[in-house]
Amino acid sequence: MPEVTVKQYAEVIGVPVERLLVQLQEAGLSEKSPDDMINDDEKSELLGYLRRKHGKQDASEPRKITLRRKSVSELKVPAAGSGRGAGVKARPKTISVEFRKKRTYAKRSTLEEEAASAKQRELEEQEARQAAEEAASQAEALRRQRIDTIED
Repeated sequence: MPEVTVKQYAEVIGVPVERLLVQLQEAGLSEKSPDDMINDDEKSELLGYLRRKHGKQDASEPRKITLRRKSVSELKVPAAGSGRGAGVKARPKTISVEFRKKRTYAKRSTLEEEAASAKQRELEEQEARQAAEEAASQAEALRRQRIDTIED
């Protein structure tokens, strides 16, 4: 959409002009009046601001894409040789067969981030376990030392 006025843009997106002006101001765009022109860069900046405001991430592209494919083919099955047309060659039946495939693609960077965070969590858990075992062994050694001093 080429440059349009703020008033026309508000009509296109179905928002009151006053509300759009307030949103433009909150997004950090210069003060506009209803008759000022708004270009595509300002529109995309407004969209990014509104997405962040409503909890969306900056990256507008999805992390995963799931594709569902469906293909239909036909099989011809010979007709049974009994009944009224037993002596005459019967036409084969045509049966439609539908194949459905579902495949999910994920971004590599997302998978690598998840793997790295899982590895980090595992290392932290392992360090915590080692610290707990060390503390337990020190407590056991202290207990044995006390028992030895009491027996002496």
